[in-house]
Amino acid sequence: MGARETSIVIHPRFNASYYSFYIQGLIEVFGESNIRFSRNGFPDLPSEWLSLIYNGERQIHIAIDSYDGQITLPQYDAMGWCDVFAKANLRSNLVFKEHLHKCLAIGPSFGIRILPPVQSMWLAIKNYRPGSQGFEESREHFGNYWRQYKYRLGIEHFTPGPSEDNYIFCMSSLWDENEAPRTNRLRAEFMSCCKSLKEVHFEGGFSPTPHPGRAAQYKEHIVDKRYEYTEWLEKTRRSALVFNTPAVWQCHGWKLGEYLALGKAIVSSPLVNDLPSPLVHGQHIHFVDGSQDSQDSLKDAIQQILKDRKYRALLENNARQYYETYLAPKSVIQRIIKFGKERLSATAETLPRAAD
Repeated sequence: MGARETSIVIHPRFNASYYSFYIQGLIEVFGESNIRFSRNGFPDLPSEWLSLIYNGERQIHIAIDSYDGQITLPQYDAMGWCDVFAKANLRSNLVFKEHLHKCLAIGPSFGIRILPPVQSMWLAIKNYRPGSQGFEESREHFGNYWRQYKYRLGIEHFTPGPSEDNYIFCMSSLWDENEAPRTNRLRAEFMSCCKSLKEVHFEGGFSPTPHPGRAAQYKEHIVDKRYEYTEWLEKTRRSALVFNTPAVWQCHGWKLGEYLALGKAIVSSPLVNDLPSPLVHGQHIHFVDGSQDSQDSLKDAIQQILKDRKYRALLENNARQYYETYLAPKSVIQRIIKFGKERLSATAETLPRAAD
């Protein structure tokens, strides 16, 4: 008998904007012809997940969680179905011990375009179940397929390019102060540091916001212009360095994944959530203290990277290498499948054997 052909079944209820990254990885690893969408074989699972079944030499049930927060109680109730729970923002010290063995930290991802508009809408219609979702859920379902096409770019656009010696570009969102006050403060301090250095040509600031309460505290850094994503990408690629800090609920934001993919010299405040492998200070990234008085630490980091081209090149090369090894769509999917196989093999070895 020939080897069993590998196939992937994806539950059709998922956020196409958040999970396009992993769909790309599945296509790269298994081929589009071996992937289908179906509700058959799935129980009622949280809509925040990308739930899928790997059918190979053995079957592996996989849930991918790309959202910002930690695991919720309803999610714990549903995790009995999974063999692997792969989470972008995993904090293992907060996971219930009885579930930790199936959890895998996969690190940051970001939204990408995987389909042109006609195919996006066709898949959205195909994966929609009339009557099972309310008006808001239905609008969100179709809107996410549109967003992955309208506002994102294909994975092939996320490649390194030459950086400019004294040019720094930083364009960030202002978050609600109740959700991410530290994020806003650190981003503003980075902008202030860049503006204070005479040798730096700084461009950017906080994006215009419709929320007056957010704008008041940081009005000196708010700009009038909105950058198209293609322009943001081009200017980020040119920037001598970039700044990262955990965002809402101290998550790995999309920017961290994008910066690593672009091979940038990254200045970052400390990270909280787990990673597939540590980002090492002075090798992959340059960490600053992130305390209430972090101006000196930020300024020293900026000046060191600007003046020391060898150090900047080291950070750039290692950032991209880290992305390719651990975070690229194909690499993430391969790690998930490998983890699932190892888990099931270990479980099988511990089962009692029948008497000879």
